[in-house]
Amino acid sequence: MQRALCIAFPTGHRLDQQNRVEISDVAGETYLRRINCEYRDYLADQLRSLGLAVRVGFQSEREDWIQMMVAAGFGVCFLPEFSPTIPGAPTQPVTDPEVVREVSLVSRSGRRLSPAVMSFIRAIRSHDWAPGIAETA
Repeated sequence: MQRALCIAFPTGHRLDQQNRVEISDVAGETYLRRINCEYRDYLADQLRSLGLAVRVGFQSEREDWIQMMVAAGFGVCFLPEFSPTIPGAPTQPVTDPEVVREVSLVSRSGRRLSPAVMSFIRAIRSHDWAPGIAETA
């Protein structure tokens, strides 16, 4: 299944009024970088190719710290769709260019799974992730 990348911003931010957010909308913003973001380099390349400048105000591998700084009004950050977010850090999907990633659940055939893992798999399979896209498994 494909999941979109979103931008998180403080409540009341100008992006909160938009239905769509383009990557160019972050020009001039203070960017709070998630060090473990798998799209960190891709996003930097996209911004650079568009001639957009952002100032990295802070970076951390702690997502909770980055989100707290967003909520406090210190900048914006990119987050995967469906990431748990804290109050005060609303998100909007990035629509141009659309940034998506493939997410898969993989398990070895015949492997005995714990009740917790089985419950997780049932929850994932029962969720309507993307209407119209067939699940492969």
